[in-house]
Amino acid sequence: MRRVSKSEFEKELARHAKEERAKKLPKINIQEVLRREFPGVEIYISDRSNPYSGIVWFLDTIVIPEDKRNQGIGTKAMNKFCEHADDHQAIIALSPASDFGSSLSRLKRFYTGFGFIPNTGRKARNDITGAMIRFPK
Repeated sequence: MRRVSKSEFEKELARHAKEERAKKLPKINIQEVLRREFPGVEIYISDRSNPYSGIVWFLDTIVIPEDKRNQGIGTKAMNKFCEHADDHQAIIALSPASDFGSSLSRLKRFYTGFGFIPNTGRKARNDITGAMIRFPK
């Protein structure tokens, strides 16, 4: 058996405690929660949870109406989404696309600011579809 340091043990214990708290939370329809909190914003989220990956929410689409852009609404919506994901110990996956007017590089920078990382290379989670993923805090 491998010896672990006290700090490693404490981190693992805290992670386990978060997971146990998340199990006690009622299952939510995150898409409906965010739509109520941000009316007029198009939000489509699919639940891709499975026993191997755990809770996985895939952000299919988030579109801020043109007349409401650059007012921080997208940032507030993503902060709230990430907060719910952390509470439920859910992984968020997404694949940025420039279909709705923003540039791909700008979107990648935007999502990186919320803790998303590329889902590529040696560290890729092949069990989770999405070009970028965010693990719960």
